[in-house]
Amino acid sequence: MTSPIKLDVALGAGLRGGCGCATVAVLLLVAMASLSALGAGMTTFQTVVTLSLFAGLPILGLIGFWIFLRRGTRAWLEGTTLVRKVAYRTSRIDLTKATLVYTGQSLIVRDPDSGAFRLGLRTPLPEEVVDFLKQHAGSRRADVTRERPSE
Repeated sequence: MTSPIKLDVALGAGLRGGCGCATVAVLLLVAMASLSALGAGMTTFQTVVTLSLFAGLPILGLIGFWIFLRRGTRAWLEGTTLVRKVAYRTSRIDLTKATLVYTGQSLIVRDPDSGAFRLGLRTPLPEEVVDFLKQHAGSRRADVTRERPSE
């Protein structure tokens, strides 16, 4: 396994929550712009311009931001190194030093140098990747397990 192996990762809970808050803020802005444009006695052209500026642009900006975050969130394996990219930040974790727990829906990585994080997966890892992780995890190789998520 020398070529990079891409992992199908989901957005983290913090990013999803931030996008949810931004969505609520944009919808409030759209509602305020709509009410002020419709209730101000403007001409049709002024109403269309006001709504496009204060409603259309924020919605397009939010869609662009969401696409940027989704496309910018990636993870892959380069040999025994796990590379994780979120927006502009990239971190590399040496798996020979880390402790891994695989639950089928997430990969929990505990690295003595960079701390611990959870990598949410949209699809389960193939068996050969799980076997590779079992072979190359740190000194506590027994921690690379396929746990069933608690229900």
